[in-house]
Order: sequence, then C-alpha cells, then structure tokens
Amino acid sequence: MGENSSVIAEVVPKATFVENVQAYVKESGKDVDLVLEDVRDMLQRYSHVEQELQQRKQRLQLKQPEIEKCLDAVNMLIERNDSGEDMDLDFSLSDHVYARATVQHAGYVGLWLGAGVMVEYSLDEAKALLEEQLQSCMRQLEVLADDCNYVRDQVTTTEVALARIYNYSVGVKKK
Repeated sequence: MGENSSVIAEVVPKATFVENVQAYVKESGKDVDLVLEDVRDMLQRYSHVEQELQQRKQRLQLKQPEIEKCLDAVNMLIERNDSGEDMDLDFSLSDHVYARATVQHAGYVGLWLGAGVMVEYSLDEAKALLEEQLQSCMRQLEVLADDCNYVRDQVTTTEVALARIYNYSVGVKKK
C-alpha cells in the first residue's frame, strides 16, 4: 500500500461473521437481547464511519475539478507568455460581474490557499504546486474508495450477523 496507505483497517475493527449464533451468544456470556444491542451499536458505528468517509470523498470530488481548472488557467498563461501574445482576460469581481483587461506579460499568478489567504507564485511554481495538489487529491480519492469498500464490507457482515442473531432470538423466545 505504501506511504499513502489507509489506516482505516487498523482503526475500524473487522466485523465478526457469526456462523453459529447459539455458540456466539453463549460465548459472549450475555442475554441474547444484550448481544443484539451490542451488534446494533456496532452497526451504528460502522454506518457513522461510512458516512464520514463518503462526505470526505464528496469534498475531494468537488475539489478536484477546481484544481484542474486552475491548472488549465496557469498552463494557458504559460503558453501565452511564451508566445509573447497579449491576453484579454475576464476577471470575476463578484457573482455575475466581470471586468475585462489586456495583460501583456503575466509572470506571476495569485492562488487562493483558503481562509482568505492568497499567495503570489511564479507561473512555474504555481504549475508545480497545482500538479502536486492534483496528484495528492487523486491519491486520496483512491485511498478513500478502498476505505469505503472496507467499511461497506463491515456494514454488510454486521447486518447479516444482526439478522441471524435476531432470528435466533425470535426462536428462543418462542420456546
């Protein structure tokens, strides 16, 4: 897995597949209703972790096109700068309000880093930074996809265990 590997398997315990429900309940030393409650709690925890991972994945999926758009703009500036052409650029002043300007030489570009912070970079530095951020975003999306699959497997295993224990409890209560 390497340096970008996930630690989710170390943090989220592996779900137990309950093959023999009677032995599982007996081994726990608890009443079947308490065992059911424990399994429901575990299912709720897995579902919460899954939801958190999905939200993180959505945030990254929204971030990726923004990074690509910025990288395309920087590449266009580099290309136009190298050819020596003047550039007619539209600047967003506010929502739906733009200003047009002719730029003769753009050696630097300002990038928003977040939290109201903008930093000026040379075009080459900006390109390198954006390429690095794009690669990092793509790696994080890959890791999150694996994490989501792992947690989804734990949810499924726990749901099956819950159903089997519940069916066993119904049988026990009938007796």
